[in-house]
Amino acid sequence: MRKSSEFSEELSLSITEVRFQTLGREWNTNNFQHESCIIPYNRLYMPIEGHGVAVHHEREYNLTPGKIYLIPPFTPVHLSCDGRLVKYWLHFNVYIFKSNIDIFSVFDTEYEIMLENSGFFKELFERLCKIHLRNDTVSLFESRCLLGEIIIPFLEKMNKTQSSLLFTIYEILNYIERNIEKPLSLKKLAEIVGLNPTYLSNMFAERMGVSLMRYCIQRRISHAIGLFKNNKLRLGEIAQKSGFEKAETFTKLFKRHTGLTPGNYRKKILAEPDIAFTDGHHNSSSF
Repeated sequence: MRKSSEFSEELSLSITEVRFQTLGREWNTNNFQHESCIIPYNRLYMPIEGHGVAVHHEREYNLTPGKIYLIPPFTPVHLSCDGRLVKYWLHFNVYIFKSNIDIFSVFDTEYEIMLENSGFFKELFERLCKIHLRNDTVSLFESRCLLGEIIIPFLEKMNKTQSSLLFTIYEILNYIERNIEKPLSLKKLAEIVGLNPTYLSNMFAERMGVSLMRYCIQRRISHAIGLFKNNKLRLGEIAQKSGFEKAETFTKLFKRHTGLTPGNYRKKILAEPDIAFTDGHHNSSSF
């Protein structure tokens, strides 16, 4: 098992937007487009003045100064302001290893935290607002460091059981990525983390929303897509490098998950470089 410091280096932090904003009664979910209510990234609110309300997970949270609030990805939420609310807000993701799985979408934490030093967090947000749109390497690195500081209170609220599960899933994802071209069985993966295969299978499916072996197939297909741009590799070679022993199996599973044969998908990805894979769909977002 890896140390927490090593594990934290494998988290991928991504900032979508951060702002300082003054809101009024117009800040109400009833006024938002539907797609703005359930979104694929975390929302973090730090009120400075005034009052607002966020209702999610069957609880009402009063947004008040001195606290910081988290709303996980894909969470149905109702937001409102009865007068005036001045706040910093941040949209972000924290992906586990090289997956598209956000840590806060699969592991529970507290969604309202009292800040011992709100001035320190205000400084973090102020700095992040200034630099997050810069494209230079130093600013991008600093932005991720600032985000890491801001979300620490929520990571700390994950209990020991949650942390243990997190490390287990990390070890599984890490092993899959490093051995994508090799046979991956439930029995072998269970041995890696020292768990009963049935327990591991149930735990993974419950936390990740997908079965372990289906996830392996998804990652193999995603890996294959990444190799499609290499014109020197034949489809049979790509299949082997992605862990498919037989080309027929590769073609069958690839078409089942993407709707296209590997050959047709390769033509499409070469013609449209921004195309990416998600389970059963095509879109322009990263997998």
